[in-house]
Amino acid sequence: MQIRKYQPSDYSVIAPWFDDLSKFYDGHTKEKKLIDQLVNCEERDLKGFFTVSKQLYVCVDINQQVLGFFCLNHKRGHAVKLGPIVTSPLSRGKGVGKYMFNFIDIECKRNKVRKIYATTSNLNHAVNNLFIKYGYIQEALYPNHYKNGSNEIIWGKLFITDNGSTPELIHSLCLPEVDGMITVREFVPEKDSMFLGFVIEKIYSQWHNDLGTSFLNSIVLGCERAKKNKLDYQDKSKLVLVACDSKGSQCGLCVISPKRGGPCKIYPFLGSVNAQTEILKTVKNYSHQYGMKKFYTFCLNSDEKQKKLLYSLGFISRGILIQPYKPNTLLETFDFVI
Repeated sequence: MQIRKYQPSDYSVIAPWFDDLSKFYDGHTKEKKLIDQLVNCEERDLKGFFTVSKQLYVCVDINQQVLGFFCLNHKRGHAVKLGPIVTSPLSRGKGVGKYMFNFIDIECKRNKVRKIYATTSNLNHAVNNLFIKYGYIQEALYPNHYKNGSNEIIWGKLFITDNGSTPELIHSLCLPEVDGMITVREFVPEKDSMFLGFVIEKIYSQWHNDLGTSFLNSIVLGCERAKKNKLDYQDKSKLVLVACDSKGSQCGLCVISPKRGGPCKIYPFLGSVNAQTEILKTVKNYSHQYGMKKFYTFCLNSDEKQKKLLYSLGFISRGILIQPYKPNTLLETFDFVI
């Protein structure tokens, strides 16, 4: 066996394999194929948010018959998300998965990847056994995440470990309280880009690397796609909500990213207590329109104010992510079932 880069001619061979994912995930349809979100993003993921680019590989035998496929999603902060990883139905149990996992380890070490992570259904026993075998640790678990009856495991593996220091939390996601009535509206670039820039540069950069103008632009472009078409996971469109006080000053913000199967990431998500409360009410109002069944978000493990607020709003802690976006940081992840 050997590994080579994906070629367009591989598409017709690989695409049918993705049908099996419907066992573990909702939202896999002929009109919205996962593979169509992966191809043509090798140099740069133009619709990426935290994703910068993708590397697509296939495993082939001596006759160049395709046996397996996997994608390495390169993230801001020099981390990689592995997935999907699939094998030909006729090649399972023949060591193809092990061969691909070995290659992935070598490739990540060669490129000095800081961390690799992945998500899988708890029902996918064969793949989960490989993650355990190759040193991945379960960091979090989302119940009924992409499909009812299927719990999503978050796996993580470090290639470059922490040095032991912990950055001081200067800005909590729970911003100072404001007086008066809070109103929530959709993001307006002319009015809100400066506030969004502050959120990215001063707050989220505390536990994220590689955020900047390109990250801000990716949010704005995602909003534009939603306005032209609709909020949809396939084209990675975004809905951004901004909370304002009685004087019209911004006091909270939330970026809504729908995911295949019904969960919805709300991240970044910050503001005063009243602002986050009102934003969450508004997000709930959107949930039925866009088929959202649950929300999930993250905050720094040391951000006690934000954690207390999330608990009070009905969120449940689902685990701790180890240095996901920046060295020496721990992110706690929460979800909220509608």
